[in-house]
Amino acid sequence: MEEEDLEVLAVGDAGVTWFLGVVEGTVGGQALAVRMRYTRTWIRGESGWKVVAAHASVVG
Repeated sequence: MEEEDLEVLAVGDAGVTWFLGVVEGTVGGQALAVRMRYTRTWIRGESGWKVVAAHASVVG
């Protein structure tokens, strides 16, 4: 994973993160390298921060 940009917004016990970067790996033995954006929504509870919603898309 190669990070190009990461933004974080936290307000009280809720937050959102935005990641942009290149993700590389293998899927079914095939090499994969794609530029992606991840958006995650977080809440903070008794055991710390947890992701409650996420979205990922391939970007050009």
